[in-house]
Amino acid sequence: YSMAPTSHWLHVDSVTGDLTGIPGISDLNDSIFVVTAIDDSGASDTLALEIPIRHMNHAPSFAGILPITGAEDSLMRHHLFATDRDSILGDRIHFRMIFGPGWLTLDTLTGIASGVPGGGDVGDGSLTVIALDDSGASATLVLPYAVRHTNHAPHVSAPGTRLAVEDSLYVSQIVATDADAARFGDTLRFTAVLKPAWLTLDPQNGT
Repeated sequence: YSMAPTSHWLHVDSVTGDLTGIPGISDLNDSIFVVTAIDDSGASDTLALEIPIRHMNHAPSFAGILPITGAEDSLMRHHLFATDRDSILGDRIHFRMIFGPGWLTLDTLTGIASGVPGGGDVGDGSLTVIALDDSGASATLVLPYAVRHTNHAPHVSAPGTRLAVEDSLYVSQIVATDADAARFGDTLRFTAVLKPAWLTLDPQNGT
């Protein structure tokens, strides 16, 4: 047996006449092959075969995705990238986050995940994203993320009493707050960088 024209994906067994092969996405057009059978005496017959090839949808796949890392109170932006073998046929990929933190949003067309985590979001977590093609085939990605803490400077308020009287004890307290105190255990210390010689400052409570 022999076949014409020759094909990169379809082959004929010269002894059994079996036709075997795996067509690819570039072979979707109907193809006609002519198979010739020849006996030992050289007599032959030919058969024209039309082989229609139908498209099989392929699911998207994620590629080159690294864990998301960032800092509290700063924009975190990460591009999720997926490919689809059927894109040459016009298939488009859409993204959907099915599990993730509330501070993070995902652009369904570009696959860009972005958001600004707060103090309560510090730590490790994960999000689950699916990439879907126009036929509904999908790939799932579980992506870890890490948010590191950003230290916040304390806020100092002016003392309530700022008028001192000669030869009288002056007492006032400087009040300071720290956004990191409750959640991260930050403690405050007071230091006077410039003061008169008669005035003392308690480093623990700001008095």
